[in-house]
Amino acid sequence: MLIPAGWVQFKTPLIEIWLPKGFKKANPDLIFKKDSDNPVTIELALQDTAASKTSLYRAVAGVAYEPLTADSLDAFLDRELPKLMSEGRITERRKFM
Repeated sequence: MLIPAGWVQFKTPLIEIWLPKGFKKANPDLIFKKDSDNPVTIELALQDTAASKTSLYRAVAGVAYEPLTADSLDAFLDRELPKLMSEGRITERRKFM
């Protein structure tokens, strides 16, 4: 089974994503900061509504698209992630196959 039991599907005309049942659709303007000079389009914003025993913050998930305007995905993320989130970090980097 590819999708864990109890996970919920979130879908738009462009994407489909499965997350634990605590996630709900959220207003992207309340979660992600948008720079007027950046052509990013937030397709879907989700926030975990379940209380966490280990974190003071709620988890968020977002799907956005824009033209890649850097030499690599890593350089792009290093430059753009701080603009989209006040508190965010990349937790893993590894080479794709």
